[in-house]
Amino acid sequence: MRAGGRISITESYFMMLMKFIYYACLAVVILMAVVFCVSVLFILENS
Repeated sequence: MRAGGRISITESYFMMLMKFIYYACLAVVILMAVVFCVSVLFILENS
């Protein structure tokens, strides 16, 4: 961060983009974990 005080538009967009990417990755990881658990339960039920 610069000592100029006011954050520029580009920096604020960059922060928003990083936050969006972070939450998107988090959602994908949670979704994969849920799918994995469901598939394991499905296999155990059918075995």
